[in-house]
Amino acid sequence: MNWIDFTVLGLYFAAMIAIGLWAMRRVKGQEDYFMGGRGFGKLLQTFAAFGAGTGAHEPITVGRTCWTSGLSDQDTPPPMDDNSSDQDAPPLTESGGSGGSVIDSPPTEAPSTAGLGLGQGKLAENDEKTMGLLSHILGAVTSVVGPLIIWVIKKDESPFVNDQGKEALNFQITVLIGYVTATVISMIPVIGCVGALLYPVIGVTNLIFGILGGIEANKGVVYRYPFALRLIS
Repeated sequence: MNWIDFTVLGLYFAAMIAIGLWAMRRVKGQEDYFMGGRGFGKLLQTFAAFGAGTGAHEPITVGRTCWTSGLSDQDTPPPMDDNSSDQDAPPLTESGGSGGSVIDSPPTEAPSTAGLGLGQGKLAENDEKTMGLLSHILGAVTSVVGPLIIWVIKKDESPFVNDQGKEALNFQITVLIGYVTATVISMIPVIGCVGALLYPVIGVTNLIFGILGGIEANKGVVYRYPFALRLIS
């Protein structure tokens, strides 16, 4: 470096210091420093306080705990003793192929995962995992479009992809119903603010469970959403 380089650097730093001193005169408080003079309303303060007290891992932990602890025993039949007869046994779900019959259940009840797994169709196991992953991830991004396309194209080639495509599609239909409900609530004058707050809640919930579903499906695990209107069976 020669004297020209040092001169340019000196002029640059001098200009930055001058700009900083000039801008400092306009800073009168915290909002001027962080917000450039704009207001920081109560709503933003509420979200800022919530974000400062929570972390990105907590919604994932809540969803995982809800799945592992709250729903882990639903598909497990109660233990039977030696004195119980076949008539006392709980009804079982028959599955394993396109010819299997499924016992009717309420729309919100998670279907049984018994008999479902990889390698039961024409697709390779890696392709089944990929299609299951895309069903959930695309659902979180494209709503019903992604899961619907995958389910329609691949449902006859893999029982695993057929199940995960329907599960993701049913959840996205439930999310759409939630958005419509929030829209209707937002039009009511007194409680309209509640509907406006439901939009980000529904969106974040959709994204979290979509990612969780994609992760589990990529492991070859049959994923079930904690809540969904299972209209497509």
